[in-house]
Amino acid sequence: MGNIDSTQFIDLEARVASIVEQYRKEAYAFIEEMMWNAFEEIGQTLLACQREADGDDPESATHFAREYTYLMSVRKVAGLSSRTIHEIVRIANAGGDYADVPAERKSGFLLDFLKARTLSFNATRELYPNYLKPWTEEDDRELMRMHAEGMSLAKLAHRFGRNDGAVRARIEKLLTLQE
Repeated sequence: MGNIDSTQFIDLEARVASIVEQYRKEAYAFIEEMMWNAFEEIGQTLLACQREADGDDPESATHFAREYTYLMSVRKVAGLSSRTIHEIVRIANAGGDYADVPAERKSGFLLDFLKARTLSFNATRELYPNYLKPWTEEDDRELMRMHAEGMSLAKLAHRFGRNDGAVRARIEKLLTLQE
């Protein structure tokens, strides 16, 4: 079996980078399209709620605008920051043309949209069946035995139906209690 010289390695690295970049661009474009579709629907929903609350009464419209502004300035909705929610409404009020949004804003929206913490409890429980369930004494003993045997964090997480962070935290806690 021959050795790869540095020229071959650089060529291979460039090929891999080219493939990854191509698929990242395609994935980004797909996700961005889905995000804009969601934002457009959110904007239309918020405007419809505003119209329902407004009715024909200008005083009611002012009251709704104040309530909306206060609520959206102090909380996130489904993981979206208050700033993103405000921008969705601003864009919807301006006619809903997301194509004119500057690139730097789009990347901020995308990061906000993709926050992992927006997973619902049920979706998280599907990924990690023991999510937020208490550890049993038997689990603790088995965890420490497997950890002492050198089992990887990923395998431990899979075995116990929890994410890596939960398993790591439990090991650290149990090790601290042993001291």
